[in-house]
Parts: sequence; structure tokens; C-alpha cells
Amino acid sequence: MRFLRPPWWRAGKRAEGAAGIELVRGPESPWKLEASLHGPVAALEPSRDYYRRAAFHLKLPEALAGPLWLSVQYVDEGYGLITVEPGTAQARQWGVARLATGRLRRAVFGYGAGELGGRLRLYGVTRLRALALSDAEPEREPIPDVQPAVRLKRPVQLVTTAGADARTPEGLEEALATMRNLLPLVRALGFGGIESYVKWNFVERSPGVFDWSFYDAVNDELDRHGLRWFPLLIVGSAYTLPAWFHDSEENAGFECLEHRMRNDIQSIFCGLQDRYVERFLAEFGRHYGRRKTLLGVRLGPSGNYGEAPYPARGDWGYRCGPIHTHIGYWPPTPAPSAVSVSGSGSAIARSERSITPGASATARSRESPPSCRPQRLRGASASTLPTGTWTR
Repeated sequence: MRFLRPPWWRAGKRAEGAAGIELVRGPESPWKLEASLHGPVAALEPSRDYYRRAAFHLKLPEALAGPLWLSVQYVDEGYGLITVEPGTAQARQWGVARLATGRLRRAVFGYGAGELGGRLRLYGVTRLRALALSDAEPEREPIPDVQPAVRLKRPVQLVTTAGADARTPEGLEEALATMRNLLPLVRALGFGGIESYVKWNFVERSPGVFDWSFYDAVNDELDRHGLRWFPLLIVGSAYTLPAWFHDSEENAGFECLEHRMRNDIQSIFCGLQDRYVERFLAEFGRHYGRRKTLLGVRLGPSGNYGEAPYPARGDWGYRCGPIHTHIGYWPPTPAPSAVSVSGSGSAIARSERSITPGASATARSRESPPSCRPQRLRGASASTLPTGTWTR
């Protein structure tokens, strides 16, 4: 569509007829006009409700078909992010990091056909100068180069996260767009690097064939912003398993003693995965060991999120699907028929008779390889053996 008169709003001026964007004033969005060095602005009162963010409420003209671009001109005060509701993809927004420059800056949000209705909320702006809707993508403005807000007398490694991840490798472009929107704020706040997951299934999609292109692109983006990389390598959690390993006989997940159900989080006791982990680490070192962006490396053990060595909680199964997981007792599969936990005062693990009929056969879709079957430590009693003593 082409606008004969693009809809707009400007502090202290009125747009006539259908060309106007209305800035709604009310209890949920209290604002007032005030003077500034940049001319009149709408100043939003802060929210006094801890659970509600202050927002400008916009009423848009009807019959907006799209695609559309919303430009927000604001006074760049304080540090934070500008967001809108309904939201839009990171790749279709820019200028959203507030960097305390004191200048007039512009944030832009793009919407496809049918994605933008008649109402919109604008968060993260305290003083608003102007709004405009366009059917053509506006020209991008350069991001200001600002000095860090925090400088430490004793330099340390300050690391945060900044969206350098995706559910699948195909999400790379959105991940890079997220980084481009967040990294200016990361630098302005004084951070020197970001942490991100390095997932096995993103790299070794075929056995022995390593494709580092996803993380090369992440490093290139960090280079452009003068930041460094602190990767967390995850080669055991269920959601990072490559398909070729998941479908192999060497997939040896934990099994829950309480329900006789297994999951795909790799057992730390079996050793079947060790050679693949060692190969992955060696290839990572060969590829990134000399790269200047590398700040350090954190090794993620098997677990739900990469930090826990056992299944704990969360819904992060193979390919991010559902998974049976909870805090409890998890030996490598298959579990013994009955185990009591010493010192607990109660029998946590149930006997075979207490399991729902058919549950064991359904849950145990794959028998563990012989080398993975639980063994007792010498001198231990089967009736009192703590779960943590199961070993190879």
C-alpha cells in the first residue's frame, strides 16, 4: 500500500483526519507535554506498580494493511531497551538500545501484512518526540559509539548474555539480529564479552564432519562490536544431541527410579559418549584456540540446561521436545527393580509391583548397552545403595 498522507504524531502538533496517530492519555498511560532541548516532548510518568511497566498507548488509523514500519523518535536517556506490543522479529527492528546519549534518536519496528492492529503499546521510552507510520523501510541510522557507563578500578571479566542462540541452526539470522540490537547496550553498560551455548547438534550434524559456521558468524558479530566470547560447550544435554547419535545404540540416557521412565540426557556413568565429547573438544580447540575473541571456555556437563550433571527440571528434550524430568533419583538405564535411599527415612524408589502396568515397557524404548548397566560398588548393599554410587 502507498500512503497519500503517512500517519504521524508529533508532540505539540495535531494531525488532521485519518492521517493521525493518537497518543492515548489515561490512568494506564499518564503523560504530559513538557519542554526539552529538542522541542516539546510527551513525558511518561513512571509506574508506581511494581508489576506493571509504564507504556505509551498508541491508537492507530484503521484499515492498515501492511507491510508497515513504525518510527519512534525519542530522547535517548538512561540505559535500557525499547519494545513494542505486539512485538515483531528482531531482524525487523533497530535503534532499540537506549545508550544515554541525550540525543534525539529513532527506533524502528517493521510489521508484515495483518500483524499490526489498531492498538500498540510502546515500552522503554520516557520522553517521546514523534511517531510515524510508513509503507517503505526507513533508512537505518548509525549506532552512537559511547563510553562504558561502568569502569572498574580492578579490571575483571564482565560477561552477560545477548541472544547469540537459536533453537535450530536455521535461526542464525534472527540470532545475529538480536545481537545487533543488544550488543550496543552490552558495551555501554561496561560488559566486555557475552556467554553463549555451543551445541553439539549445531556443529557435528554428520559423524566426524564439523561445521562451525553458526558460531563463526556469532564471533564475527562480536568482533564488529569490540566484544569477546565466553562459550559454554554442551555435548550431553538431550536438546543438543545430533540425530545420528540420538538414533544410535550408544544413546544411553538416565532412567528415573520412581517411574521407570528414561530420557535422552546422557548418563555421566556410561562412558559411551566420552570419545565423541573428546573429539568435539579437540575440534573446538583447533578451530577457535587462536581466535582473539575467545575469552574463556566453560564445559557444560550432561543435564537439563548444561549446568546440572543430572536430570532436574525443565522441558528441554531431544529437538526441544517434551522430556520426563524432575528432581529425584536417576541411575543409568536400566534401573534396578527396587532401591531404597539410605538416610532418607522413606523408600523413594518404588518396586516393580507399584509401577503402572505397561509403563515400564513403554518408557524403556531402548535397552542400554551392556557396558552401561549399573554395577554396585564393593561392599554396598543393594537395599541401601545411594543413587550416586551407581557407576561403570
